[in-house]
Amino acid sequence: MKLEPAKNQREFSQAENALRKKIREILKGLVFANTGEHRVAEEWLYQKFLAGWTKPEIFPALRGKKQIFRPQKAVQPQDARLMPRGQRVSLNYHPEFSNSEFEKLSFGLLPSVPEDKWLISLDDEHLCFFRSGTRVCLYEAKVQKLAHGCRVKGAWVDRGFLEQNEWNSPAYAERLLDYLIRRLLLGAAVAFPYPAGVQKALDRSMLRLGLVGKNLIPEE
Repeated sequence: MKLEPAKNQREFSQAENALRKKIREILKGLVFANTGEHRVAEEWLYQKFLAGWTKPEIFPALRGKKQIFRPQKAVQPQDARLMPRGQRVSLNYHPEFSNSEFEKLSFGLLPSVPEDKWLISLDDEHLCFFRSGTRVCLYEAKVQKLAHGCRVKGAWVDRGFLEQNEWNSPAYAERLLDYLIRRLLLGAAVAFPYPAGVQKALDRSMLRLGLVGKNLIPEE
């Protein structure tokens, strides 16, 4: 007897979810066996390993190390300072983060689908925020390592990005940078910061989609 299309799709989704769950269990076992690390975040498995950004061959090289390993990166260290000093605006943004939060910052973020708008990389002391489609660096933060975590010693935004939108300003740029760090890198449940001048629901939806995308950000 032929199944209805909706039922076929439902059964397919259930089988896919079961397979992904099994893959997660296997990957966690591989990580623990090769690194002794229990604390591998679920989102890391989805965004980094399952998205194909990291290969299992790197596990043996990390045997015995205590820190959670970082995924392979598409951005090379020499590309991490693409914002010339004359084209950037300084921001008054100096938060501190704990050691566990610094660990998450060090993972960065690699886009897996076109809806992922940002590629984020921490190389040396420079936390750089590139637009995934153009690889243009729009934000840069200098991170100072501390005994209890880290502190943002300096932060900048691209002058062109700041000036091309009438709703943008240094104050809003600081709010957006804080959102990108806390939502995309730390996984905190923080609300998207809409500019005061953008009030219509459609305008807000389009702005949010253009700036952040929706693959990693559930609808609020």
